[in-house]
Amino acid sequence: MSNDKVFKIKHGLEAPRFAQTVDASTPSEKVPDYNYGTVSSVKEFSLSSYESVPTSIRFNSDGTKMFIIGRGHDEINEFSLSTAYDIETATHNGAFSLGSGNWWDFAFNSDGTRLITLSNNSGEYLKQYNLSTGFDVSTATDSGNSFDLSTAVSDASLRAMTGKPDLSRLLTFSYVTKKVYEINLSTAGDLSTASYDDVTLTLSDLSATEYALAVTPDGTALYAFRYGNGPTDRYDLSTAWDISTAGSSVQVGSRYPFVSSGGTTCLTFAFLPLSSDLRRLWLAAYNPGGDPAIEFSTVGSETDLDVSTCSYRKIEMSSVLTVTFSNPPASGKAASFVVEVSGNTGGSGITWPSSVSWEGGSTPTVGENSVFSFLTIDSGSSYLGKKVR
Repeated sequence: MSNDKVFKIKHGLEAPRFAQTVDASTPSEKVPDYNYGTVSSVKEFSLSSYESVPTSIRFNSDGTKMFIIGRGHDEINEFSLSTAYDIETATHNGAFSLGSGNWWDFAFNSDGTRLITLSNNSGEYLKQYNLSTGFDVSTATDSGNSFDLSTAVSDASLRAMTGKPDLSRLLTFSYVTKKVYEINLSTAGDLSTASYDDVTLTLSDLSATEYALAVTPDGTALYAFRYGNGPTDRYDLSTAWDISTAGSSVQVGSRYPFVSSGGTTCLTFAFLPLSSDLRRLWLAAYNPGGDPAIEFSTVGSETDLDVSTCSYRKIEMSSVLTVTFSNPPASGKAASFVVEVSGNTGGSGITWPSSVSWEGGSTPTVGENSVFSFLTIDSGSSYLGKKVR
């Protein structure tokens, strides 16, 4: 959805309403379930000079550009990031006017030459723009292609959109009916070929005031974040990006993560696969009584390693971390995997599972860039651990 980092939102929040994934180098495993304990490393970039009501945030495929859409100025603002994905290094490049439309969400394809927006100015509709230079909104032009969602799905309360990296499939979400709708494009990124094939997913708790959605970059898990302090549900997709293959919801968090500090309303977030544990989120937020802002923080208290899918994991560490192992093989089968830990410049430690027996009899230290190997042959009852770098 990228590391143990997550945007923070402030006290008095509404549920985030929009989400998307970004096409980048991604591992095959799904986002680990969140531990909403520790929030740190907060970063902020004010949007007050550019957008009064930001509603969605996107990045290009390498994180060197950031894009914001909103209902205040009816435009997409483009920013360059001198350090990839670091919002504090943002400089404003310019904006592309969309015209009056009450714009809620948008998505690029992986090379940035197609842009699809979601609006509800007069009905719910999608609109396609073409960019002659990828991820350069100054080169965007209206393709003339659109898709009337309110007619197709008979729902006038759509607020969120996320798409496959090539934009051959879009998922939209209704905050009233709690349904996710699947829109297919037979030619990727071309709305003139869009169709709704009556594929929906109704989220589990219809009493929740609102949800926000995110799909992991490989398309195998959908997360639904509930309003306020409600729990988080995960729906595993046995076929990537196909909501008809969703399993039953699994509750994976007790609340949406946030740090109390003022009265900010969160409207959007995005999973970004910066490292293999996929725990980084970005949010566009606004304070109705103050400056809009994007904020960023770290949930760094726990990382779970799924032994059944993991032969190699890289963890970007910014604080003391607890690591757990899950889903070992059945008794009589062996499993081995490698864990690389980077970014530990402050000398913080890792709490490994008590079932690990370390070579030499003592737990090794964690350096700025360390590599560890593990082996189990008894269904996870014990692990042999060794520091190899």
